[in-house]
Amino acid sequence: MVSLGALMAIAPGGQVARAGPPVLLAMPVNGIPQPCPTSAEWPETASLRTIRAQLQQRIGVPLQGAGWTDPRHREMVKVVWETTGALSCTDYLAKIKRQNPTLVLNAAPISGWAWGDFGLTRANALTLDFAKWQQAVDEHDEGRMVRVLVHELGHAWTSDRGSNPAPWRTFTALYAKHGNFSNYGDGASENFSEAIGYYVARCASGNPYDSGTFNEYYEFARNNVFGGVDFGPKPGVKPACPDPQLVADLAKARERRLELARARAQQRVPQQRLAEPPKRFRPIFDPPTIDDGALAPKP
Repeated sequence: MVSLGALMAIAPGGQVARAGPPVLLAMPVNGIPQPCPTSAEWPETASLRTIRAQLQQRIGVPLQGAGWTDPRHREMVKVVWETTGALSCTDYLAKIKRQNPTLVLNAAPISGWAWGDFGLTRANALTLDFAKWQQAVDEHDEGRMVRVLVHELGHAWTSDRGSNPAPWRTFTALYAKHGNFSNYGDGASENFSEAIGYYVARCASGNPYDSGTFNEYYEFARNNVFGGVDFGPKPGVKPACPDPQLVADLAKARERRLELARARAQQRVPQQRLAEPPKRFRPIFDPPTIDDGALAPKP
């Protein structure tokens, strides 16, 4: 799974187009139409061990579990990398860390059907089951993975709800008035996390905000959780998200270009000479020249 922006950044020669030092970028990635600008570009060629160390340092949360370095889960790790970067202009993660100073992001199997949980598989840990995320990778639904991550982080965000802080009182009043935000589950806690998850992952398939019937939930998320930052258009306006089939086709084309680039590098043959036949297949002697005039019929 790759973002549309990354796919379009492949030059014809199979190389990733880059120019100058890192800059703050805000391109649609991972199902988020309007992410925060960030200089934390996905390190495409780095090993997963290196990526884990860099991500852990950047977000300030320990990353534990074998899933972070499993090569089968590279696309899932990329979703976490880019989603946390997409939230970087808000204090969403900072508040979570203040309330949960021993928080861990755990990439490990979860018993049952859940793709993620907070504090159930392991105390004080947000556990992500990357093996289950493979379904979203296969369906090119990056938004679903973003929603799961932000949803579970939402449970950590409301870990102080026992003290009934003002944002929680406001949301419970909204829930009493409007009821379930999605068909995922009942109760204020699950619906808070759903309203927050879909707020960020506007390109998630079947996003309830596209219907235009959850304006108050949207305004709550905008003003009480994300400090006025929008990650997509207003409710009722469907964001311009990449078509999954287009993403799949571009991904295949990108992989083909990268394969050709790797093949050229292994052969150590300049690209402009690839069309020339190898010398060992050239004839040793030039063929005799035929005099067309000598073959013409005599008068």
